[in-house]
Amino acid sequence: MANPMKKVLIVAYYFPPLGGGGTMRTVKFVKYLREFGWEPVVLTVKAPHYLAEDSWLESQLPEDLRVYRSRAFLPGRFFRKTLNHSYADPDSRRQSAFKRLLKSGFQFGKNVVYTLAFTPDEYVGWIPFAVKKALQLIEAEGIDVIYTTAPPNSLHLIGKKLHRKTSVPWVADFRDLWNQYPESYNPFGWKWKARLDDWLEKRVLETCQKAIVVSETMKQELSAKYSDLHEKKLMVITNGFDPEDARNLKLKRLFPEKFTVTHSGTLFAWRKTPELFEAIRKLVDANPEFSRDFKLVLIGIVHAEVRQEINRLKLNDWVHILPYRSYPEMMQMLKASDVLLLIVGNQPHAGNVLTLKLFDYMNAQRPVLAIAPEGEVANAVDRFKLGDAVLPRSKTGVVKALDYFFKKWKSGALLGSSNEDLSVFFRRHLTEQLAAILDEVAKA
Repeated sequence: MANPMKKVLIVAYYFPPLGGGGTMRTVKFVKYLREFGWEPVVLTVKAPHYLAEDSWLESQLPEDLRVYRSRAFLPGRFFRKTLNHSYADPDSRRQSAFKRLLKSGFQFGKNVVYTLAFTPDEYVGWIPFAVKKALQLIEAEGIDVIYTTAPPNSLHLIGKKLHRKTSVPWVADFRDLWNQYPESYNPFGWKWKARLDDWLEKRVLETCQKAIVVSETMKQELSAKYSDLHEKKLMVITNGFDPEDARNLKLKRLFPEKFTVTHSGTLFAWRKTPELFEAIRKLVDANPEFSRDFKLVLIGIVHAEVRQEINRLKLNDWVHILPYRSYPEMMQMLKASDVLLLIVGNQPHAGNVLTLKLFDYMNAQRPVLAIAPEGEVANAVDRFKLGDAVLPRSKTGVVKALDYFFKKWKSGALLGSSNEDLSVFFRRHLTEQLAAILDEVAKA
């Protein structure tokens, strides 16, 4: 008689129909876990705030997957909805002085509330509801392992409470480090808040049986930060891609006669990299052929400050902005592009980021131009011969890279992406790694 399938309770805020990279990692784990002896049971939230919605992701889930949704008290959605216009407002200079002052005051109030009331983040109001529902599921389903994936960091506090109450083994998946983006939940840089976040992060790492991070640099940073943490507790499972998601797609080229550089995903204000747009402006002014043939396509959410930078440099004729697209349509556009743009930013922990976007670009098999600090992304671009990596704030570096790719395109010599073996990043292989970790903690 075959051994019965073991069960893992997956607690995830980002889950279909909500779209985006945080959702994709969980969806693909859920898709393949049964192949390796694990039955996923999912707990997520009712009525989350959607920056992006992608119904295609639901097609990747097993048809008989059990998904439970619990209520939540999420007042942070008020601020998101109220300030949402900042993603679409092309030029705040058109606003009256009163409206700009009002918006500035509201943003300050938001920062105060996020700092004082939302610890570790604005999703803390889901914790009591999720814990109550999860305790019912653990008993009813006979759960063998609890798995939480963050951000939001509140989910790891859910996992901690569940483990304390039930003693069911717990695996915590860190897609980002706890303090990866302090400007969101400690915008004033208060030391007491930073110490509180560090204390919470340490308690989670001490309590869980295994902690998964998405890059070796993240693992090294946590090991250095918490030197007493057992070295075998931290595991690395990178992000990845499914080759099948990019096969047999009809290419969707928006500008057939143009040298098209495409960026997909959200361009936040802190990721705007003015050197990119200044480099484009310089090339447009200096090279009539580049000016005639170049197009930058931005797919997804583009923050108002980024749009203002485009307006300031008068680049609207060369920049085409599209709203969020479903994953297959996005891949159609990526595969039909000439160069794919990856902007990591220059925040304190930017070097540890191994963003999902890089793996989407691998799957699209087009050359990559990465604006990234020394670290995971730059190393991957170099190791797997994906394209070129330029340091942030290097306008000269961006100019040289764009000019190089443009000349290759003009001569017909711009080839596809790397011929390196990328199978180590296939989703099925990565899920096998997760299943091995679940097996280990279930037996302990």
